[in-house]
Amino acid sequence: MTDTEDAGHIARAFAQTIWQERDFALASLLMDPLLRLCMAQQWIWDNWAELERAGLDRDRLAAAVSEPAPTHPLWTDFKRVQMRAFDLWPRLSEWGVTTTERLVQPDVLLIFWVEPGIEEIPNGELFAGYPCLQRRQSRAGAWSTSTHSA
Repeated sequence: MTDTEDAGHIARAFAQTIWQERDFALASLLMDPLLRLCMAQQWIWDNWAELERAGLDRDRLAAAVSEPAPTHPLWTDFKRVQMRAFDLWPRLSEWGVTTTERLVQPDVLLIFWVEPGIEEIPNGELFAGYPCLQRRQSRAGAWSTSTHSA
């Protein structure tokens, strides 16, 4: 399996867990730790007044809800908000993933989600799609979803 095929497999698994299985906890394990942290920080920013009144420390809360197996009491609220955001997207579990290797930097690949029925992206032509970065966690390690864009 090529790096792009492996990264595409992880991207498809991520989409399957979000849009078919509706399991954000499992999908978050396929995310890059930095992406999980960024999502937590955005959620905290969006809700800061309420969280500050509750006396919560931003950095500790972000670290707690972005752990691989979070146990913080606000994890349930965080994952509900994230799933609600994903519900605004097209169901990417029904879309395809590009297989052309687009190396952004060592251990970071750019893939695109493409609408169903698109088999190939012609060079220089416009197409409907969503970019997604995949990052290898270690030299021999697995790929993880590093960004998503809607």
